[in-house]
Amino acid sequence: YQQKWRDLVRVPGTAFFMTSNPEIVPASLTQNLNHNKVLHEKNILLSVQMEAEPYVDLAQRFQVEKLNDDFTLLIVRYGFK
Repeated sequence: YQQKWRDLVRVPGTAFFMTSNPEIVPASLTQNLNHNKVLHEKNILLSVQMEAEPYVDLAQRFQVEKLNDDFTLLIVRYGFK
């Protein structure tokens, strides 16, 4: 896999990859890498989660974690209303 990653072309811009589980690499990201052989400068892994409460306080709604210079994890939480 290391050779495969070194052959990737880096392209300008930002790509969003949605994931239901922020603990794993999104399938859309791996498919993009396998088919297009490109990786954007910035990549945001986005997970939208529904909570068991009617509303999520604004202060708790967004969680941003910089994973490295290329990847950021963004988790957005909403209540069921």
